Amino acid sequence: MTEFWMVWCEEKDTPHVKHWSASSAQTEAERLARLRPGVKFYVLKCTRYACVNLAPVEWVALNELPF
Repeated sequence: MTEFWMVWCEEKDTPHVKHWSASSAQTEAERLARLRPGVKFYVLKCTRYACVNLAPVEWVALNELPF
């Protein structure tokens, strides 16, 4: 996994943009903070993720149903 950073604000939606460097995320946080004085913009670094692999769907032919 390649590391990345995101900018988050409690008053806004979930962040969607990945920044590939801390400095890029910091620049974006500063830009947003200048647009909304007094509002906090946090720079977050991804450190891990979770992923669940679901079992594949099993297809059964109609003539194979047990009833």
